[in-house]
Amino acid sequence: MENQIERRDAWQPSEDELLANIILEHIKQGSTQLRAFEEASARLSRTSAACGFRWNSEVRKRYEEAIQKAKSQRMELKNNKHNVSIASNHLPSDDVSGIKFALDRIKSQMKIMFHELDQRAKELEAIQKKLDVIMTPEQKVLEDYQNFVDIMKRAREIGALKTS
Repeated sequence: MENQIERRDAWQPSEDELLANIILEHIKQGSTQLRAFEEASARLSRTSAACGFRWNSEVRKRYEEAIQKAKSQRMELKNNKHNVSIASNHLPSDDVSGIKFALDRIKSQMKIMFHELDQRAKELEAIQKKLDVIMTPEQKVLEDYQNFVDIMKRAREIGALKTS
């Protein structure tokens, strides 16, 4: 029987999802995959090459439909930018498209950040559940007592309780 060792740097499903979201957003915005890999690299603490390899070897296959949708959204965005620049006579088209691109980029970054925040909240919740299982009833009582003492100290500091 072959002994299989799990790599410490193995890709997690949440990392694959984040990688895909970043690349799809770059596709929508008309950016390059290289820029997407660079952004993913910074966000996932992996090399750009590792992100590119993971995308091309594993993740891309699962997102073919989403890639096509992102490409069509890119075309719509491009057409909308053209229509907006024609409609606005007071700003040069480069300014309008630049502002629109920046706003779209900010929206996508916020979406990614909220996704990461949700992931961290789930991780924290899982850790808290593990901690609750690990802690003995005596440890829980001790923690509650320490919290109570801290609350009483704060109450004294703000003058809510008077010492005799």
